[in-house]
Amino acid sequence: MGYGFCIKDNPCDEVAIRLGRPPEPVHEAMKTLHPNHFRSEDWDPAEGTFYLRGSVHYTGGYDSQLPCLRGVPPEMFSMVLNTVALMRESPDEDGSEGAEEEADEGLIMQAIEGFLQPLRAKLSGITNWDSTLLDRPRNAHQEHAKVYRDGQVSILTEVIQELEGFLERSQPSTDGT
Repeated sequence: MGYGFCIKDNPCDEVAIRLGRPPEPVHEAMKTLHPNHFRSEDWDPAEGTFYLRGSVHYTGGYDSQLPCLRGVPPEMFSMVLNTVALMRESPDEDGSEGAEEEADEGLIMQAIEGFLQPLRAKLSGITNWDSTLLDRPRNAHQEHAKVYRDGQVSILTEVIQELEGFLERSQPSTDGT
């Protein structure tokens, strides 16, 4: 199919992001929290594929309590949040894991910080070779590839900026106010 399906400012454009297999307790929690997405008994790599949306997407994005997560699938952020929560837990005195923590502000911020890493890596993987690109496409295939690439960069940049903006606004003021 190639890039022939690409159109500028495509209202259906999304960026595919694949997360790896979560720890088993997280996968079990995801099957309970999001049974329509996490269906496999074990782990199906397709469950780790999610689609980011820009603000020009025909849906406007995903429903979220936090505006900065507008472009992020709820199931995806839930998986990241639950993985961070699991890492924060400490074994109880009897050696078993503690109860799942509520999603407090610190946990949410830590999850967003961790979530930004794969997004930045994906954006860097796309833009790393900018200096080697032609000034402008020389044929239809290159034009379609440019449209596709530009759409991916635009969506990733927008989602990253929204998440970074949330983190910046949530940081305590250093000027004493």
